[in-house]
Amino acid sequence: MRRPRRLPSAVAALAVAFGLAGCSPYSGTTAARVQQWARQNSFASDNDLVVNDIADVYKAVKAGSVQTVTTICGGLAIDVGTAYETLPSPDQALTNYLNDADTAIVNAATSCSRISSLGSRTMRRDLAVLMKGISDLHKAERLIGSLGVHWKIPKGPT
Repeated sequence: MRRPRRLPSAVAALAVAFGLAGCSPYSGTTAARVQQWARQNSFASDNDLVVNDIADVYKAVKAGSVQTVTTICGGLAIDVGTAYETLPSPDQALTNYLNDADTAIVNAATSCSRISSLGSRTMRRDLAVLMKGISDLHKAERLIGSLGVHWKIPKGPT
């Protein structure tokens, strides 16, 4: 199983991706470019999987299973890496929201994959950071909707 890359690698990859953004294969208005980008990659399904993983983390916490939480968090970190590969988008603000979400979620997922207690300060912090990542995904959802792409984030943790 491939292990998730550490955050500095992800940041370096984003810098390269931004450098390549000028070579975008998309044309037209910002909305048209974002619509083309959304049709040609798996960003929606990849991010839906991330949200579903986070919901599963919350369910496992509620069920009291440390082992399930650590397993899901390990997979979540990998799923975030897959979602990250769709960046950059043709819109800088959208890319920023998705990058902020990915960064928050991968940090929390990497941390919670190593927890030993569901009641620990670390786990409480990780859950809060996961919710921050969901909040950033909702910002991306609103922005991409305003650009003509219909993406509805699955219901996440409550």
